[in-house]
Amino acid sequence: LRETKDLTDKRQQQAKTLAAEQQQKQEEIDNLTKELAILQPGTAKYDADTHDLLTDRIGYDAWSKETQIALERQEKADIKHIFGEIHDAVTQIAQQKGLNVVIADETVQIPDKLDQIDLPTLEQLIGRQTVLYSDGTMDINGDVTTLLDQNYLNQQQSGTPGAPGAPGPTPAPTPAPAPGAAPGTP
Repeated sequence: LRETKDLTDKRQQQAKTLAAEQQQKQEEIDNLTKELAILQPGTAKYDADTHDLLTDRIGYDAWSKETQIALERQEKADIKHIFGEIHDAVTQIAQQKGLNVVIADETVQIPDKLDQIDLPTLEQLIGRQTVLYSDGTMDINGDVTTLLDQNYLNQQQSGTPGAPGAPGPTPAPTPAPAPGAAPGTP
């Protein structure tokens, strides 16, 4: 999906920016630590610099935790937003194709060499297999991906991208033909 690629690129850029900011903050703490090492303990300057160092370390720890929480919160909102868009697109495509149920096929690869995994892991892998057979004729993954990418491009071109956690509107689905109706007739 184009949107997930863009979000990944955005997160990577944020990570670079935050790493640079983190390095700068750490260098400031390191410089204060070096300055403190050459001062005479018990002097007013030593006591003031010790206080500044403690304050900077606490500030750094708080900034680090706050930044991590904010990033996790944003990532959760982005994931929820994308899941909502996927759900809407699956619903739209399923209605267009006249499908009553859509099953997520979580195909699990079981290693050929069973000595590489333990018994509980093998049981978990087999238990996660939700579809035992499919010939692929009813697979709508490509249609859903195409619709999601098109909706995302339309949002980008109109300058109104959907807000994380609040999927944008999707076009009304085309009704499926009535059972037994000729193609192209309702």
